[in-house]
Amino acid sequence: LDDSINTSVEEELIAAIEDLAEDQQAELLAFAWVGLGTYEAADWAEAMEAAADENGVVEELMDMPMLASVLEAGLAAFDINCDGIGDLR
Repeated sequence: LDDSINTSVEEELIAAIEDLAEDQQAELLAFAWVGLGTYEAADWAEAMEAAADENGVVEELMDMPMLASVLEAGLAAFDINCDGIGDLR
């Protein structure tokens, strides 16, 4: 399979993550860790502390297979979803 097809999507995602403030990047990583089961939702403060100390947040996130599903699971752990976001009305 040709991986170059997704290169522009990957570059756009990396740019979007890099444009986030450091605390926002940490939150994104913490949500991902909750989605992976590394932390439970009840351990949010601990996950955030670890994420804030993490160097290379972008690389950590981009190395996660099925990142969108992982983030969705992390949000679901807090009863949050993205239904309807981005819909044109």
